[in-house]
This record gives sequence, C-alpha cells and structure tokens, in this order.
Amino acid sequence: MIERLADFLRRKGVRFDTFGAVFDIGSRDALQAIELADLFPNAQIVAIECNPNTLELCRQNIAAHPRIRLVEKAIHSYTGRCQFHPIDGTRTVTSWPDGNQGASSLFLATADYPVERYVQNTVEVDCIRLDALCGELGIDVIDLIWIDLQGAELLALQSAGALLEKTRYVYTEVSHRPLYQGQCLFDDVDAFLKAQGFRCCSHVDRERWQQDLIYENTRPLAATMISRAEPTDPHGTATAAVTRSNLQPHSPELRLLLACGHLAAPPQDVATIRTILEGGINWTSFADTAIDHGMAGMAAHNLLRVAPKKVPSDIADALRTHVEQTRRKNMASMAELARILRTLAESGIEAISLKGPVLAQRLYAGLGLRVFRDLDFIVRDADMPRTMAILLQLGYRRQMTLTPAQIEMIQYLQGQEFVYGPTGLGAEPHTRLTSVRVVLDIDYAGLWHRARQTVLGGRPIRVLEPVDELIALAVHGTKELWWNIKWVCDVARFIDTHPSLDWPAVLARASTQGCLRMVLLAASLADTFFHATPPQSVREAIHNDARIAPLTSRILARWESGKSVGPPSGNRVSLDLLRLHQGFGRRLRHVARTLLLPGPHHVAYLPLPRSMRFAYVPFKLVHDIVALPLWIGYRRTQAYVVSLLTHRSRRSA
Repeated sequence: MIERLADFLRRKGVRFDTFGAVFDIGSRDALQAIELADLFPNAQIVAIECNPNTLELCRQNIAAHPRIRLVEKAIHSYTGRCQFHPIDGTRTVTSWPDGNQGASSLFLATADYPVERYVQNTVEVDCIRLDALCGELGIDVIDLIWIDLQGAELLALQSAGALLEKTRYVYTEVSHRPLYQGQCLFDDVDAFLKAQGFRCCSHVDRERWQQDLIYENTRPLAATMISRAEPTDPHGTATAAVTRSNLQPHSPELRLLLACGHLAAPPQDVATIRTILEGGINWTSFADTAIDHGMAGMAAHNLLRVAPKKVPSDIADALRTHVEQTRRKNMASMAELARILRTLAESGIEAISLKGPVLAQRLYAGLGLRVFRDLDFIVRDADMPRTMAILLQLGYRRQMTLTPAQIEMIQYLQGQEFVYGPTGLGAEPHTRLTSVRVVLDIDYAGLWHRARQTVLGGRPIRVLEPVDELIALAVHGTKELWWNIKWVCDVARFIDTHPSLDWPAVLARASTQGCLRMVLLAASLADTFFHATPPQSVREAIHNDARIAPLTSRILARWESGKSVGPPSGNRVSLDLLRLHQGFGRRLRHVARTLLLPGPHHVAYLPLPRSMRFAYVPFKLVHDIVALPLWIGYRRTQAYVVSLLTHRSRRSA
C-alpha cells in the first residue's frame, strides 16, 4: 500500500523530506507506521491504536523507532471513553492467523461480508478527537493522515475540525457496501472531503467492497501553513478584532445545559461544567429544561464524560436511558425516511431531506444525541399531489377530512403538508422553507440545482448544498424565533463540522434572498452560547447590525423564563419577526399577510370552492375580531358564573 502513495507523490514531484507530521490512524501492529517512518525521513509519525489485542505488539515493533509515537486511544468525535469491538480471534472465520485483528472496529459487523465472518467482543477504551490530540502534541499542520478504521473514517476526519484545512494529503480506506452497522460509506467520506477542499486522486471502483483512496488538499499550501507565532481563528484569519458577546444566562441550570453543546467539550466548557456542579444545581429543573429543549442527549454525552461522579445516579440512569431510546427511535425513523424517499424515487419524484435523522447523523455523529419529531423533506410544487397520494398509500393519514380545495389552500399558505404514520411518526413534505407569511425570495430552482447526493448508513439521500443548508437552518430557527435551544445547537454543530464553509457565498446568497439578518442572528446565537467560530467578516457584520444584540438578549430571556414559549402566534404580528425581515417592502408584506391571510384552522372550519378562496380573508377577520373575542368572553363569563354558584352552594351547605 505504501508504494501506491510513494508513486503518487513522486509523480507530483513532492519531496519526502518535507513531511513533518504524519498520522497512522488504526495502526493495528504499527508496521504501517514503520513503513511511513522509512518513507518520510524527517517526519514525526503518530501511530494511533486502541485494540487491546494488538497494543503489546505495537509497543514491541516501534521500540527501535524513536520517531514513532504510539497513542493508545481511539479517534472519535469526542474525548473521553467509548465502546470498541475487537475481533475474537478464536471464533472469527478467516484465513488470518490472528483472526484478522485489523477488522476490529468502533462498529459491530453486519455478517454480510462473504469473505470472512467476524465475531467481536466489546470493551471500553479511551478516545480522543484528532484536533484535541494535535493540541496535546503541539501539531498545527498535518502532512498526511493515513486511515484504516473499518467504517469510522468519517468520524476521524470530522474530529480533525479546522486542522483539516491545514492537512496536505489523506490516504484512507473506504467501503462501498456496509460491513458494519452504522458505518460510513465512500459517498459520505468523499462528499465530506470534497466540501473541505480535497480532490480524489484515485480511480473509484464501486464493484469492490473496500478500497484505498488518495485525497489531495486543493487549497494553495502557503495559505494553510499559518505561522504558529501569529494568533489565528479556526478559519485561518488573524485573531478577531470583534469578539463574541459575553452574554450568558443567570440560571446555573441553563448555563450548564449550554456548556453541554459540543461533542468534545472545549476546556472553557469543561471548566464551566465542573464549577457549576461543584456549586450544586436543581437537578429536576435541569432535567426538565434539557428535555424541553431537546438537549438531554447532549447533556448526557457531556456530563457522563466530564464529571460522571457529580451526576446523581438516578439522573445518570435516566440520561443513559434517554440516549438509548432516542437512538432506537431515530434508527427506526431513518429507516422509515429511506422507505418514503425510495418509494417516491420509484415514482419519479425527487426529494431533498431536511433536518430529522439525516441532520442528527451528519452533525452529531450518530442517532442518539438529537431528538426530532417529524420526517421533513422538500418536493417540487408539481409533485406534491402525487407525494401525498404515495404517503397515504404508505399508511399515513391527515388529522382531519378536508376537501381538495381546502388541502390546496393550506398547502399554499403553509408551503407544506403534515400527516401521521401508523406508529404516530409525522411526515412533513415541504414545497417551501416557510409559510407564505415569512416574506423571502428563496431561489428554489438554484436550491434544487445545487443539492447533492450523499449516502448515510448505506442509503442514498439527497441533501442541501452546505451554503443552502445553513441558510435553511437559520430560516427555520427564525420563523420559530429560536424558542428551542436545540436549533441553535444545530447551527453551532453545522459551523463546527464545516470549517471550509464558503461564508462570502452564505452572506451574498442570504442578502439576495432577503434573510441576511436571519443568518447573522443564527451565527450570533451559535457564537455567543456555543462558542461556534464564524469568521471575522461575519462577526463584523453581526457587530454592525444594531438589531442583532437586542434580539439575542430577548431570545436568552425567553429561555430563562422557564416557560415553553413556542413559536410566534400566526394571528398577531411579532415585532421581532418583523425586524428580521429585510427592507420596508418585505416588512409591509409580512404585516399584511399576517393580519389578512387565514391560517390552516380558518380554512379547516369553512370548506369553500377554489373560486371562492378570497372569502377566507373576510372570514378570518370576522373570526378573529368578532367571533373569537365573543367566544372567549362567553367562556370566561361561564367560568365566573360556575365559580360563583359553587361558592354560594358551599356557603349555604
């Protein structure tokens, strides 16, 4: 294998003596690390292996090689402890004398591989993010990452964080068919690396189960070799003159929850978690807040790693149970989403997945940490009738019986439909990102053109291009006025996992579509409360928009109120939502549409033919201005009379 890499580098005229830091991740017996040390005479070789069955052999093999450093940990999306599944050499069916210890993995085998039959044990090992390990070793530029991780390649690459920008080459094994449960496949790795600016330099053979590929960083190398003496932010620019806001909640429970927003808690959050737990908290209040805001999985992930002895046993057990239940539910939901998308594709209907299990898998490196309620996806307007017909054939049902004209009107107003499946899981096919009340100029033709195909868990999934996806996350949070913390966490995780995001394109596209302030608010919230790292230009734009800081403060106040505030009312104009619209014209249309256009409940009350749809406007006004206040007054009077009569009867008794 080493010769393929050597030949590639020779053809490019690359000098081997220029390599300074080389990682061999999944070193097995460290023999590959020795070959790398021989090829690169000046490099520090970091051999990473966690398999207890082969660690002693690694130690023996590198004893005579002072430039090789053995790290006896797994590379993972977080730093702490994780499960690992080493091969049981006595029971695995293989031609390897040692049982093929190289097939050990973070994942359990599927039993589908026809060449060998793997039997694995389960142990717990130390794990660390690659960027955290580089920080410990003082490495800020990587010349080569060599990966052989049996399905965990994407986890390792994502854990490099911003360091991937300063990585010259990646040599990785990939799988075209799943050998392990939940593993990444070639399309996952390829899409991720290409999004980070790498190009594949090898022929891809999809007929094979596995193969090795070489990726080269296409950025100018001088731009990635940042001087260690110059302070930088993760985007390679000088230390930001405009720093993040120091706005923080007063409640220790809420501060603790916000400190649990990373897969690998940074040092400042680790210190915050330990300090708050030392002072004591109201665990009931904390648990309720974490569940209400969809953050219980992240809380469990961090607290049980950073300070497990400080968490009461009943709370710890409840958190573990929550994560496991979430994982099982999300796995079933992922399979159901794949069934829906496959059925649509068989009928010639293209769909783009939004949020849900696909987001959980891609941003949270698994399905146990992010809860969601529904299966969201976008279809074209012309495909919505057939999409709904297919969902009904699959066993989904609307909440109420409506006429075709009512259905058409509600779809126009909401830009989506909602149906329940047999298990209670909801499906939301969208044609737009928002209701008609939110006045944006989303380039849907461009959105469809830029969408890309990826593979998750062996299933082909179409997702938004990264710039469009960040804008979609910002728009979704905005229309809900960010009342749920998990949506801010999503944005922070998106920024962290896309260190090479084209931010100029984000700002330009958002401005053209009328949602720039929405994107800036999303970035501000992620930066302020989860230490996301938007580039200097974005922080300057946030600083220069006088609306952002007050909006951020009011959103925090809603979180601190302890109430499940929910989204803004569709019957009243929300001043904050109004301020988030760009330009007088959009604000005027937002006010007019909010006050005049009916909501789905108005349409459901009154079946009108298509030719009479205009009548929903006066019906809505009469309902909201006359009928609804009268009904509320009647119910209050009725309650008062009942209370008065009850009080008198008690006195007379």
